[in-house]
Amino acid sequence: MIDSGTKLLIKAQKGDKSAFQKLFDAYYQKGISVAFKILENMEDSEDIVMDSFLDMFNLKVNKDIVFSSYFMRVVVNNSLNFINKNKRFVHDFDIDRLSSSNIGVDEELEQEETIKDVFSKLNRLPDTQRQAFILVKYEGLSYEETAKIMNTTVKAVEGYMFRARKKINELFDIKEDIKEKNNEL
Repeated sequence: MIDSGTKLLIKAQKGDKSAFQKLFDAYYQKGISVAFKILENMEDSEDIVMDSFLDMFNLKVNKDIVFSSYFMRVVVNNSLNFINKNKRFVHDFDIDRLSSSNIGVDEELEQEETIKDVFSKLNRLPDTQRQAFILVKYEGLSYEETAKIMNTTVKAVEGYMFRARKKINELFDIKEDIKEKNNEL
């Protein structure tokens, strides 16, 4: 049985504009969400998602694919390729957010530094671990869904998650913080 997203893709490839619009409406925001969690830049994320739609549109369709899983894999791969190609991972500070925010400048700057710290440490993870971690923890996908997107097995995703958690604990000195708090009690 052909996936409904795949059916729409086949129709879009044959020139059905409404089919392409349905795909775009259904998957654009999901793609942006995944790309933004990897790239931390909205403009780059939008470009990556548009490129991913083009990649899907030019794809020789295998009727066995599940469009949503395949599309998310394309978005993740394009995002990681973008990072590797540009050898940078910059979190842009949006000064406009300060003027529209109810929290003070000091709190906003502190929050921004915390976010930068978290993402800079996540960037130290190998691509597969970072990809699995983002899909499971930030996107809320199951290990099965993550395995499909990453084109791997559930066991491999479990391994990536185990090693990612271990590395994150090391990067954030979580065990040391817990020991210190226990000693204070």
